[in-house]
Amino acid sequence: MSDFQNAVEYYLEKSKSAANRGSAKDLEEQLDHVESLLEHYSEKTSPENISDFPQDTSLIGEFTNFYRSVHDSCTTSPNPECIVLVHRHAWRGVFTGWNSNHKNVFSDLLSVAIDQYLHQTLSDRVNESVLEKTESNLRSIFQSTIGALDDAETPTDLQNIEFQFDELFTQVRRIVRDPPKNGIIEPSETILDLLSSLLLRPEGFEADLVNYNIDIRSRASQDDSTETSLNELRDKMALSARKHRLALQFSQRIEVLRFVGSAWITHLHLEGIVSDERYDEFAENVIHEDYSNPSNIAELFLQLTGSEGYWEMWDLHRRMDDSPGQIVSSGSATWGWALEFYLLQMVRVLLETGDIESDLLDENPIPVEDILRVRTSRILEKIEQLRGKDIFQEFLSPPFSNEDIEMAVDHLYEAHEQRETEAEANWEETLRDTEIPESRKTQFRESLSTETLSSFELRKVFDSLGWIGRQDEAPDGVVIESYVLGRPSYPKRVFVDDPYVSQHLNTSQISSQIATNATQSWVDAFVSTELPLPNQSNIAEFLVEQVDTSNALCYIVDIGDERRDIVDSEHFSYRSEQGEEPLSDVAKTGYLAGTPVITTRLGEAKAIVIDESTKTVYDRLDGGPLSIEVISGEEWQQRHPVSEDSDIELNVIVEVEYSFGVSGGGITVVQ
Repeated sequence: MSDFQNAVEYYLEKSKSAANRGSAKDLEEQLDHVESLLEHYSEKTSPENISDFPQDTSLIGEFTNFYRSVHDSCTTSPNPECIVLVHRHAWRGVFTGWNSNHKNVFSDLLSVAIDQYLHQTLSDRVNESVLEKTESNLRSIFQSTIGALDDAETPTDLQNIEFQFDELFTQVRRIVRDPPKNGIIEPSETILDLLSSLLLRPEGFEADLVNYNIDIRSRASQDDSTETSLNELRDKMALSARKHRLALQFSQRIEVLRFVGSAWITHLHLEGIVSDERYDEFAENVIHEDYSNPSNIAELFLQLTGSEGYWEMWDLHRRMDDSPGQIVSSGSATWGWALEFYLLQMVRVLLETGDIESDLLDENPIPVEDILRVRTSRILEKIEQLRGKDIFQEFLSPPFSNEDIEMAVDHLYEAHEQRETEAEANWEETLRDTEIPESRKTQFRESLSTETLSSFELRKVFDSLGWIGRQDEAPDGVVIESYVLGRPSYPKRVFVDDPYVSQHLNTSQISSQIATNATQSWVDAFVSTELPLPNQSNIAEFLVEQVDTSNALCYIVDIGDERRDIVDSEHFSYRSEQGEEPLSDVAKTGYLAGTPVITTRLGEAKAIVIDESTKTVYDRLDGGPLSIEVISGEEWQQRHPVSEDSDIELNVIVEVEYSFGVSGGGITVVQ
């Protein structure tokens, strides 16, 4: 242990002793000593002044442990002034880290100070000065951090501001979240009010951007302008653009937290945790003041749905705390209690503004957003759920009548249905005008080709036997013919990036059918011998008795009842008695009377027998044997104008063509 650590440990024991005795004077003396050590540590290890001071990052842990341990002793001190002293010095440490730009000191001691604050909110002996000190300091440091945006001169300055805001924001989220779980909402209300008072003016930086752009154009047109002067202006413009983005980001995060905080307290009120009296006062002071415009409420809720936010686990953690050791669950917060809050406030505002007089809303307050294409069903389901439980009436009556409430709920339902229809129509128009990215076409072609060839068992047999050749090597007399194996249709939307729906181009089902069609094209191309399978006959017995097994290289059998007959036969085994054979790598099913068996979809045939006579299929090309074309609906309609599909432009047709020629002996097909 270093001398530095020994010193902190020494003052810790003396501080705890002073707190236990209730000696505020002795405690303050020890706290002052530790504050001096912290200032020395922060100065020597700050980014601007790295020296030979010990660089062990765990040293900051000595300070956090000190303030936590002393605080624990102060909570049982006979002198309430002790708790005020340790809290005041913890906050001094926060400001020491903030002023010296020492991130670890700032963030760690800020967490300690908020822990102390939250402890006080739940204490039987609440010390108001501790609460007031935290709230005052938070307001001051928030305002200073945001105000520093104007004065920032370098990207590093902005990085520091962003870090400080992130740390502050993380801690105030705890104040919004935790006290209401115990029915206490005053601290949360104070923080939400504090956040609303912060002055963020992104438009000021936006105006700077316009001015810099004008200056750059003007300077560039002057003969005496230099590249250096232009670069200076560009750097200033880039800095202003970053300031503008940060101001917007801070503003949006504050708006979301205020909405989430109000929704959280409303949820806990509906759960019976926050009392009616406290909630009514909160609603009057915060909710009714902030959320009086239905369009703004809808915009804020849709902003929440853009991502899974920090609030998603709040209710689950509360349930876990309430039921330790038990298995608990909680659904989505956004589409659960946050959605409930949105719907309740929308109905309340519709009632208050009188927008329920007409049969339909004159001005739909729901914004037209693409996300409503895929999320509206959740909203409508939640409306019906709340309606079925009479939540709207319980929450809003009085002062509103049940009849008016029901009418407002109907209006809200209709408004969302209308926007869903419009959003879908807008998306379809976007789809019609959107080109399919070439990368998506390539990805699809590669996937479909790979999966089709993987399912094309007959070709795999020929390939293992060396019976596949290149088209350009086909001898005279071999005719290369083309076969269209399929023209499946896909919705165009699966080929186009959708910000709200994760699309997957599933080719497994279609590839299996195309492989079956390819197998049939081979059967048709070869001179085949057909053997009819008598009714009620067992395919296994038929193959063993009717086919010359000494000349058979393998059996390819349909995957239906025929496969079951093969596997159940007394002549079947999973392993070859002769060890490795030419077709061992493809004979996945097993062996019938020593002959390899491969199962696949055959379509019309029940089995195909491949004999030893040499045969070749010439299909190999540099780009692969399959030609796959992804054709937009619009192009398909131009090629085939007889199409009567009115929505053909919203579809994509995939044409799979296969060219090959054959030579050599035939194959035997059991029908």
